[in-house]
Amino acid sequence: EYNQYLAAFPFLTIDEVSQIHDALKLYDGQCAVLVLGAVAVDSGVLSSISVTHLAVASQCVAFLAELTMLLQRKLRTVCPSDKLAPFIEKELNRVQKDFVDHRNEFFVKIVSMVKERVDSAAFQFDSSDWKTKGHEWMIALLKEVARLVKQLRPILRPQDLNAVMMP
Repeated sequence: EYNQYLAAFPFLTIDEVSQIHDALKLYDGQCAVLVLGAVAVDSGVLSSISVTHLAVASQCVAFLAELTMLLQRKLRTVCPSDKLAPFIEKELNRVQKDFVDHRNEFFVKIVSMVKERVDSAAFQFDSSDWKTKGHEWMIALLKEVARLVKQLRPILRPQDLNAVMMP
């Protein structure tokens, strides 16, 4: 029934898309600023931004990117005007591109944090002790990676987890 009203009154479609567009851009911007810009830490909301925070934020942004695509498809079928469809496409494509870009930034940050943990473990190890203590260092490193995988497995899709652990 709602779709019939949108088809009968195209100006409602413009208003609806405008409101949805504003809400999506606001969420995307706030998510990026809070997590990628570390404003959540600066404002005291979080003590630090962890790999888990980044993974959850990336999944939320991925969900909204998919939802934007579905919304585009739905509005294309409802929208009767040829002039209105390009407007809808342009605005929602821009929002979806921002979601994808921010999601990629989340993954770059996650990979960076994983690499920092591995590098910090490597700096703690003196290469001259490799023959006597190498296995201990390797076990500690594998435990850290296993802990990260355990944290991320319930949040990320398998292909995303593989991309993080094997960039």
